[in-house]
Amino acid sequence: DLHSFPTRRSSDLLVVLCTLNYFHRGDAGFPTRNSKGNTLMEYNRAIRDTANWLGCGIIDFDKDGITFENSASGGYYSDVDQSNPTHPNTKGHKVMGNRAIIDLLNINSMT
Repeated sequence: DLHSFPTRRSSDLLVVLCTLNYFHRGDAGFPTRNSKGNTLMEYNRAIRDTANWLGCGIIDFDKDGITFENSASGGYYSDVDQSNPTHPNTKGHKVMGNRAIIDLLNINSMT
C-alpha cells in the first residue's frame, strides 16, 4: 500500500529511489525500448515522479557520466562478451558509486 509507504516526511527512514543508466544494449539504437515500447527515459521520469510524490531522495544514475554513446567504448561493462551487456565492471561501479555519494550527500544536507 503506497499510502503507508515510509517516506522522508513520515518516518525516520530515508527512502532513496535510483534512476537507470543509459547503457548501450546490443544493436539497438537510442533510445532503446522494451517489449512494451517503453524507453529508459520514460522509466526514469516515472522514478523521479514517484520520488517527488512520496518525498523520497533520488540517486540520478542516468546523470553519472555513463551514457548510451560511451557505455560500450568507455570500458564500463563486465559482460562485454554478451550480446546485451548490462552489468558494470569495477570502473562502471566507481562512476556509479561516485554519483551515489554526491546525491546522498545532497539529500542528507536537505534533511
